[in-house]
Amino acid sequence: MAQFNQMVPTKVGLALLAKAQAGECKMVITKAVSGDGEWTTDLSEATALKSQKQSFGISSKEIQNDTTVNIKAIISNENLNEGYYIREYGIMAAEADESEESETGYAAGTEVLYAILTAQEDKADYLPPYNSISPQTITMETLITVASAAEVTILAGTGAYALADDLNATDERVTEAEEKLDDHEDRLVVVEAQSKAFYVQNKNLFRAQGDQIPVTLSQLHDELAAGNYEHLIIGNHLPMTFRGKTYHMSLAGINHFIRMGANDFSQQHLLWISDELFETAQKYNETNDNTGGYPASSLYTFVQAMYNDLPAEWKNLVVAVPRIRDKKGADEWYYEDKMILPSEMEIFGEVFYGTNAAERDKKQWPIFMVGTARIIKNLNGGGRYNWWTSSASAAYATAFVLASNVGDSYYYYASTSNGVPIAFCTSKATA
Repeated sequence: MAQFNQMVPTKVGLALLAKAQAGECKMVITKAVSGDGEWTTDLSEATALKSQKQSFGISSKEIQNDTTVNIKAIISNENLNEGYYIREYGIMAAEADESEESETGYAAGTEVLYAILTAQEDKADYLPPYNSISPQTITMETLITVASAAEVTILAGTGAYALADDLNATDERVTEAEEKLDDHEDRLVVVEAQSKAFYVQNKNLFRAQGDQIPVTLSQLHDELAAGNYEHLIIGNHLPMTFRGKTYHMSLAGINHFIRMGANDFSQQHLLWISDELFETAQKYNETNDNTGGYPASSLYTFVQAMYNDLPAEWKNLVVAVPRIRDKKGADEWYYEDKMILPSEMEIFGEVFYGTNAAERDKKQWPIFMVGTARIIKNLNGGGRYNWWTSSASAAYATAFVLASNVGDSYYYYASTSNGVPIAFCTSKATA
């Protein structure tokens, strides 16, 4: 059985995605292509397969979340005269021609190679030539990122195979829906009771949508020192005016960095992050380069400079905490940064696109354990917005990791502008 490497979005594919995200076009998935080319160069630079042998219509799409779809295509040797090893596989896409919209989908414009994957060495499937009796097929499933999964169409009229599983699933879904309707009301009653019980038991742990804390920051620290946790509720917030704009600073953790680092950090402290992103989006660097990681970037300088403009009641209590800094290819413990940009691990609790070594001693911030409600952030009173993390892309020298506008992890070019939260720790204790 074939084993493939991870799907890689191409630069021309990312350009199409950017246009779709900006609302400048809609996108149509046109076909799948396969070949026997072998790659040693950067897949993101690809504009076509190296040695395309066949192309196939898309059999179905399955929405995974708001920006991810599972694309299914069936590779067949029908009409294939010469067999080959399937070493490369790509998904083609194009801008939709909305003037020709119909019930069967959009007519496609100029196609681009949207994404590509390659077989692992010596792990490719061999597709033999057609024996004129019974065609052989291979079902390919690939997850791709799109601007809006609900609006992505697949090109009709391509002669793509229908998946038997999809046809059977239609009947199964109808039956399942009918069964669920029968006990829907009973389930709602049970869920409501369970939700209320969970809230009563855990209200002092997390708040997906927080309330304003009824005491001052200084009073809150006095309560922490006295062991009084009445107002120390993760997700609740205090207002802070920064550079002329008022932000909700939400309590993101309590003593989160205790005993971190070689110096055994011991100051009692509170961790804060703004609900809304700073009012203007920022580039990581002027060029698409992540050499040296976050500490060597223009964004690092911008984030640390925020400290100078914090209001006095906050600034006087801000304390540097020990954290590992990702230097892209190296990492180090550092104890001087007063402003914090959370890493991929600190947001999602896992490493998807960053560097594992640089995340080894980091833990997910408690506020993000609630789920995507606290990961998704808005920019300057507008809609959802991507925001930068302090993690460099492990796979690409041109990108950094971000928290996307749907609450998942992704990566993007360093020279693009994305949001930045305001985050730091405060303490009245002494080491």
